[in-house]
Amino acid sequence: MINVGILGAKSPKAGEIIRILINHPDVTIRSLVDKDMAGYDVKSVHHGLIGECTLEFSSALDLSKIDAIFTTEASTSTTSVVSGDNEIRLIELGRPFAEVRKEDSLAVFGVPELNRKSLVRGARHAVIPSALESVATVALLPLAMRDMLPDEFTLKVEASDNILEELPATIEAVSEELSRNGSKNFKINCEKQAADLGRVIRLSLDMNLPVPVDNITDMYEELYEDHNLTFVVAEEVEPNEVEGTDKCIISIDKGPDGTLQLRAMADARMRGGAGDAVHVMNLLMGLFEKTGLSLKASQY
Repeated sequence: MINVGILGAKSPKAGEIIRILINHPDVTIRSLVDKDMAGYDVKSVHHGLIGECTLEFSSALDLSKIDAIFTTEASTSTTSVVSGDNEIRLIELGRPFAEVRKEDSLAVFGVPELNRKSLVRGARHAVIPSALESVATVALLPLAMRDMLPDEFTLKVEASDNILEELPATIEAVSEELSRNGSKNFKINCEKQAADLGRVIRLSLDMNLPVPVDNITDMYEELYEDHNLTFVVAEEVEPNEVEGTDKCIISIDKGPDGTLQLRAMADARMRGGAGDAVHVMNLLMGLFEKTGLSLKASQY
């Protein structure tokens, strides 16, 4: 079994992670750290756990009993965990990737569709980007790999007000990571728009490409055919297809004027959040990537 500790365990992000891990077949939660809540039952903070566990918050983490750590705290102190001789894996949420890389040059941008090889080949430290960064990376990667993106373009970002407030002002990390898979740098602008999508974030890109849309679809399907949580469809889907899951669904179509219409949709609490964090942990620990993530949509 994989022994897990969570720092910042009273945060909403930690609650999402706990609700997934409590039924993960290969994980035992050993420690939920929050100094202010030490001794209190986890159910006093996080819902959905009645009858599922008897966990309590603690004030400190015993590293000798831990294989993997999730942290939702914006703290620099955890980087030292992966600098010693132990084999602990560290998964961070809530910190900009550029900031973490200044402290640990071996930290991995935690988007499995982009960096699965790095995550399964000895990485010890991964940073989970925001929902916007995660979905944008997955949506744009096939085009970036073939240098089919213009030097500058705009993504339309739709989500509820509370999710938009959490999103980063820029997504420079996405440009930098994708440029490693192509031959040029490009600038991504974001046009944010409030929409009644619940927990879901939807990205849209319309652009002229001198390539048949069927060829674009084939390109996406080929890249993601061996990834278990990203799917390509020919029509737009409703938010309830992804809400409550770690799926990212990409729809590809042609507009009346022949433009490429690219849409990507995911649950913003899972992608760039708890789902991606568990997905990354599975890869770091040598498990099948979808273990514990066979989740179903929560609304119909």
